[in-house]
Amino acid sequence: MADGSIVILPPPRSAIDHQIQPGLRQIRLLAGEMQLQVAARDGQPFAIDTVHGSVSLLAGTLMMALQPLRTDLVAVQAAQIGIVTRNNTRGELASGQHAWFDSDRIGEPRANEGGEASWVEGYYTASDSALADVVAALRPYRRGNPAA
Repeated sequence: MADGSIVILPPPRSAIDHQIQPGLRQIRLLAGEMQLQVAARDGQPFAIDTVHGSVSLLAGTLMMALQPLRTDLVAVQAAQIGIVTRNNTRGELASGQHAWFDSDRIGEPRANEGGEASWVEGYYTASDSALADVVAALRPYRRGNPAA
């Protein structure tokens, strides 16, 4: 991106819109998921918006996945990520943690298990996950009818 930040989108059904200009660094996650490596810029925060709310950070790496009822957020390497839901609930996420948020609530931050960024390398990691969660994570990669 123009500010030195790097965004990675997995192939199936991911989309963003972005604005990078003096005084504004912003991405809107429209569909799917992304990994964002935010470049530091003189204390100017980078904002990432979804239908459920927004997150901001000064620098570091995070991952986000837009789900129908919530947004999943993983802080890979970031000093601190601020979260604000659409209905103005506020929270924070530290490096090495993950949480979800919807329009009203923010889930309890939990420690990362290590496989959260595996899709960037082309594989999926599940640890003590329900089969339904594994199937849901793999469904976008299936060819054909996405509802099937």
